Parts: sequence; C-alpha cells; structure tokens
Amino acid sequence: MAAGGGGATPICGRAQAREWLLGRPLNKVSTQGRLPGRFRTGVRKYACEMAGSSSEASVKIEKLSNDNYVTWSANVEQVLKLKNCWEAVGPPPLAVERVLDGGEELPSRSEVMALLQTVGTSEEVAAIKAAARVQLAVLDWVRKDEVARATLHLNVTEIHHATFRVCGTARGAWKALEEVFRSRNMARSMDMRRRLQTSPSAGTRG
Repeated sequence: MAAGGGGATPICGRAQAREWLLGRPLNKVSTQGRLPGRFRTGVRKYACEMAGSSSEASVKIEKLSNDNYVTWSANVEQVLKLKNCWEAVGPPPLAVERVLDGGEELPSRSEVMALLQTVGTSEEVAAIKAAARVQLAVLDWVRKDEVARATLHLNVTEIHHATFRVCGTARGAWKALEEVFRSRNMARSMDMRRRLQTSPSAGTRG
C-alpha cells in the first residue's frame, strides 16, 4: 500500500473506474484530461472498451467478397462477440421489439437514468421504474445494433455496400447477406448437377 506524500499513486480497477465514469456527464469526460491519479489507468481502459477500440475489438479480418462467405461469417461472428453486440443480429427481446415497433421517439439515457432514481415506494413509482428499465434495455439494444451494423459494413467489400443502404439494422443486413450467398450456393449446386447429368461420360457409365 502506497504511503501518502511521495508514494506511488494507487491504480483503481475497472469496476471503480466505471463507477467514477458513470458519475460524470459523458461530454465532460476525457481520457486525456485531468483525472484523479488513482483512476487514470482504469478510466482510460474502460473508456476504450466502451468505444470498441480495445485491441481485442479492433481485430482485423478479411472483408467479405464473393467467395469467402463461410469463413467471413465465422470470423465476423467472433468480432461481434468481442464487441458484445452479436445478439443484435438476432431478434430483439419481446419488450424491446414492442417499443421499437411502436415508432416512439426514445428518451435520452440521462432522462432514463433520472427516472430510475425516482424516490418512493408507491405503485406509480414502481411503474415508472419498470418502464424506465425497459427504455434502458431499448437504448442498450439500439446501441448494440449500431455497433454491429457498422462492424458488418466495415468488413465487407464495396460490392456489398448496397445491402446496407437497404437494410437499416444489423439483423436485416446479416439476413440479407446470408440469403444472397445461400441462393448463390444453391445455384452453383444446381448448375454442377446439370453439368454432370449432361456430361458425355454420364451416359456411358454402368
């Protein structure tokens, strides 16, 4: 344990850094600014992780072209899992889906957090907090979808960019690309079967 005065500054862990960071308005937090000494390392690491810029989240893979879908889909799945947004290529939780389908304007995260701090034990307060928790889940899902969609977009070649102009969600883009390559594989299989059936050697077997 470091002594006061000239001793080394203690370094906090990620949990303490997260607690400190979440207690500050996001526009006031800077990993280059003046932070309490014991928080500097932890806050910078946590901020980098949240931004998806850690070394694990920045891993490079070969972009999707016309002939590497199987390998690409397996690799990009791992990238999305590292960024904690793989679930965004699947269906959202039912409660989240209902809010998204309603088309209502979402509140800011600060507004939702303020509602969660509502004091009281009445049924009305409980209902307010329950609704706020759903809104928070929606905001988290939207953020994951944004990260997942951007990650997919950045890991395909230009010939596939049109997919992202049509599909506004990570799930939509993932399913569209999957369908394109499934159709291509089926077409190739049918073509190969046709060629084998019409091959001169096919009629001489037996």
